[in-house]
Amino acid sequence: MMRALGTEVVMVPQAEGSTPGRVSGTDIELAQRKAEAIVAERGAFYLDQFNRAQRQLSLNDL
Repeated sequence: MMRALGTEVVMVPQAEGSTPGRVSGTDIELAQRKAEAIVAERGAFYLDQFNRAQRQLSLNDL
């Protein structure tokens, strides 16, 4: 669906030693660094779902 909307999906390999299929904090950091590099290189938009004040507000509704 994301590609259909014109989004480029970039897969980031898991951190060495991570359990396949489970996302660790290190995995998230690798993905964040990759996203920040793409923003710097291309002027892309990075939603940064992990560091938005609104994220906590939305979780409060669960």
